[in-house]
Amino acid sequence: MLVFRESAKEIDGFLESLLVASDVDCQHYARAALRRRFLNWRQEEGVENLEDLRERVGSDPLLRERWLSALSVHPISMFREPGFLRVFRCEVVPFLRTFPSINIWHMGCGGGEQVYALAIALREEGIYERSRIYATDSFDSVVARAKRGIYPLEHWTSQSDLYLESGGHAALSNYYSVEDGFGFAHPALRDRIVFAQHNLSTDASFNEFQLIICRDVLIYFNRRLHTRVLNLVDNSLCRFGVLGLGFGESLRLHPRRDQYEEISTAARFFRRVGL
Repeated sequence: MLVFRESAKEIDGFLESLLVASDVDCQHYARAALRRRFLNWRQEEGVENLEDLRERVGSDPLLRERWLSALSVHPISMFREPGFLRVFRCEVVPFLRTFPSINIWHMGCGGGEQVYALAIALREEGIYERSRIYATDSFDSVVARAKRGIYPLEHWTSQSDLYLESGGHAALSNYYSVEDGFGFAHPALRDRIVFAQHNLSTDASFNEFQLIICRDVLIYFNRRLHTRVLNLVDNSLCRFGVLGLGFGESLRLHPRRDQYEEISTAARFFRRVGL
């Protein structure tokens, strides 16, 4: 099997060409993550080397859009790692109930699966009506797909047990309708979600939030962008607000990590205690 062995300089050249063609800056993605994407594309698109990919992405807008979408964070499933939402319900929701209104930023929303899972948890815990979820991703096509809330029916049905493991109170089938082999998220589940394009590499904070979810996003970024995103969190999270990270992520490298206290060792939730 062929693998991509291009140098860091060649990868930088490809990303610079991508920036010129699309006005999207991906130069601060972790190189290991990019190499995994390259390998996947060799299999899916028949791309033999990075120069071939560079030429095709530069000349084919549809292919370029697929490549940019592939760079987005795509959760494996709606209720992946159900312990995350179980801890959220038990440890974070009681704190969120103390706020008259709750602004939530879900960074790197990908296809939207985990955003809808969060909305279900908020609804079942009785605080969805005073919450507003801002779900963002770097790429317009990804945001548009997430906003539709349409997934193959087997995606929904395969999540039923994980939904219950995450602390679900009812049946997952209560939250979608079925048509032509697809499951459609109910409108009532979407009416408190604002989907929008936001580039973590370049864009600024846009609100104050009581909860920020940045789950399995930082692992795709190099140290520079990793730090920038955590600075965005600092500029956006209210005092005593909560940050949720992926199980493989931490605040260890954050220069202001002493401003946060861990809420639970079972999941990566942190409360901001410093100014």
